[in-house]
Amino acid sequence: MYETDGLVMQGSLDLGYMWVSRSPINDLVLFCYQSGCSAECMNNHLKEFTGKLQTDGYNAYEQLGERNTIILFGCWAHARQYFDKAKDTEPKIANHVLRKIQLLYEVEAHCRDGDIMGDERKLIRQQKSKPISEEIKTYLD
Repeated sequence: MYETDGLVMQGSLDLGYMWVSRSPINDLVLFCYQSGCSAECMNNHLKEFTGKLQTDGYNAYEQLGERNTIILFGCWAHARQYFDKAKDTEPKIANHVLRKIQLLYEVEAHCRDGDIMGDERKLIRQQKSKPISEEIKTYLD
């Protein structure tokens, strides 16, 4: 799930938000326009959603995590930005984690380039990505 802003013409130029959702399982992309980017807008957009939801860490999504029908998880591309910024102040930690994130990207590239989908991709992620993610968590704890 991702939200992005843009100017919308409704008599005058106003700022609006497009909420974009994708379901790779159903091969579906959903675009939903809202006049704001508050938690209320997001809750309206996802009021009947259940399942796993990957987000960019925007704090409005935290309310969804309070539902017992939604499992929130983050995006490595957005997490990576924080480690990239930390290279100046904590270079050892930042560079170590950035190398591990690169390994995660390589697993995904292998799946994408090999057109590996569904259960086979899930198995590869369990075998290769999960240990890397766990290593990052252990290292940071």
